[in-house]
Amino acid sequence: MKKIFYLSSLMLYFGLVSTLNAQDLLTHDFNDRTLGPYESGNLNRMTFKDGTLECTWTPSDYTGSGTNSKKTEFRAKDNAYRFKQEFWTGFKVKIHDDYMATNTNTDAGLMQIWGFDEAAGAANHYAMLKFDGRDGGSLVWYHRYGGGSYAKKTVRVRSNFPRNQFVRVVIHVNLSSNGSTVRIWLDDVLELELLGQTMGWGDMDANGQTNQSYSTPGSWGMYNYRNEGGYDQAYDSPSHYYDGYQNGETRTVTYDDLTLWNGPNGYDIVRPPGGTNPPSADNIALSGEATQSSTNQAHGGAASRAIDNNTNGKWSAGSVTHTETEVNPWWQVDLKSSYNIDEIVIFNRTDGCCTNRLSNFTVSIINSGGDTTFSKTFTSAPNPSIRIDTDGAIGEIIKVQINGTGTLSLAEVQAYGEVVTTIGGNFQLVKRNAPGFAIDGGSGAVVDRSIELYTNVQHNNLTWTEINRGGGYYSYQKYNTNLCWDGGSGGTNGQDVTLQPCNASDYGQQWQKIDAGSGHYRLQKRGTNYSLDGDHGGAIDQNVYLWTSSSTNQNQQWRFDMVRNSRSGISETKKTNFNLYPVPLSDVLHVSIDNSKDAKIDIFNSTGQVVYTEQIENGIGSISLGHLPIGLYIAKITNGKEIFNRKILIEK
Repeated sequence: MKKIFYLSSLMLYFGLVSTLNAQDLLTHDFNDRTLGPYESGNLNRMTFKDGTLECTWTPSDYTGSGTNSKKTEFRAKDNAYRFKQEFWTGFKVKIHDDYMATNTNTDAGLMQIWGFDEAAGAANHYAMLKFDGRDGGSLVWYHRYGGGSYAKKTVRVRSNFPRNQFVRVVIHVNLSSNGSTVRIWLDDVLELELLGQTMGWGDMDANGQTNQSYSTPGSWGMYNYRNEGGYDQAYDSPSHYYDGYQNGETRTVTYDDLTLWNGPNGYDIVRPPGGTNPPSADNIALSGEATQSSTNQAHGGAASRAIDNNTNGKWSAGSVTHTETEVNPWWQVDLKSSYNIDEIVIFNRTDGCCTNRLSNFTVSIINSGGDTTFSKTFTSAPNPSIRIDTDGAIGEIIKVQINGTGTLSLAEVQAYGEVVTTIGGNFQLVKRNAPGFAIDGGSGAVVDRSIELYTNVQHNNLTWTEINRGGGYYSYQKYNTNLCWDGGSGGTNGQDVTLQPCNASDYGQQWQKIDAGSGHYRLQKRGTNYSLDGDHGGAIDQNVYLWTSSSTNQNQQWRFDMVRNSRSGISETKKTNFNLYPVPLSDVLHVSIDNSKDAKIDIFNSTGQVVYTEQIENGIGSISLGHLPIGLYIAKITNGKEIFNRKILIEK
């Protein structure tokens, strides 16, 4: 049953201060043996050890009444951190051996997100990161409210979550009425991406929460709700879970390097130190379900035995062995989504099993329509591995096939790439005879807005997701919204093309891609002789409309520039280069920005306050920061529609 607390009571509990402004950045490493910008009502259950914060909970802490007896938590001090649309958090977490050691049939919270609706006088948590005792101990994401397919739903992030070692966690939440998103990275690998969720609190529009509604990452640490445990549903389904314990059971979890950021492009800001560089589009492990050809299997059994289906993108193939007499044996993995696949790595067996291991074989990528989007043949066996650059080929199936009679015996296969929400991927559409301009849908998601030209910069407003409707027709959906191009009924010269809610059966939203040569295409509205036309030349806010189709009119020819969304979720691939140096610095910070458009730099301190602001004229500047105390700062550069954030360290 949904629980509602009146805001007046909750304000006392959280110690809200109505006059305190929300901050953009909070960060602390616990090295000073304090909570820093955070606070807790349960310090007696916390210990500072070696620059970390250890939280311990025992059954004796549970008195059967009151909220404080249920938890060992800490949160932003005085509710200093609020967000209406977007936030990032990064931290290190270590689950100890005693955590659910005697009761695996339960779970407990590690981090909660709260929503506040001041107009309605209500608040509650609506999402939570949890540790689940099943499957060797799993990290899961629990979505409590919001309706739709994600209401009361728990999704596994990673099973067999390691104990007694720190794991670096980054979480990104972006709220929108068009469908919110949640992304979770563990040690720089994107483990969970939920798109189109209905979540948040209060009223929302395309730009987040409205009407006195806001949210806050409410707390870190353990939340143990009941003295009983159990489940009534499996993963990935509506369910109710208990945060139970058993007598004699203690639970210990340690946190370190906790950072909050309220705004875009936060991966580099909140990412905990250590490990490798942040992930890029070419190093995210893919996962799926594997099958193999079923004739003459040396090991017999179902094809599903061919490869272990785990979640780290590696498929152990010890059981994928065929007899020498089988013709064209094959193995493939069916990915869970459509991907831009950048690299496939095949590791050969080294146990001397098979003389003709993988000699003369072909590796292919196949999309959902059965088309081969990449294929490469090899005439010798990997020794001990091969790396295959597939250059972002889009597909859902990776297939390895022997050419002729032979043995197919793999040691391990890895695949890396980036998910695309639909088959076509994300693009900017650049006008052929004015390549400095691309199609723009404006900010947010506004129904009936006409599409126009705007300066060709990498930005969500100019990013379109291509949806394959079949039969050679495509729809174009504005990135991170539910709005598509709509040419209306019929067609006349000069007829507006506007943004309307996407409808798969609406022919007014379907466009035939006709090759115009030199990497450009004409987009002709289905069932008409009218194509998308950008008028003569190019200018900001120049209308894009329908006009009689012409194979020679370059106003109707568009280049598709793929937008590689960073798997860190930081931003779209940027054409603008910028540089800040030196790092660390003691006095002067030098700034250089290519293609500067009235750039501005803001410097934030570790508590989120703006301590310095300056315009950067002509893309070059030298800023004296020697008056600032030593420590970590965030430099935020705004350059036209582009925003960059970079950590800087001041040392004396």
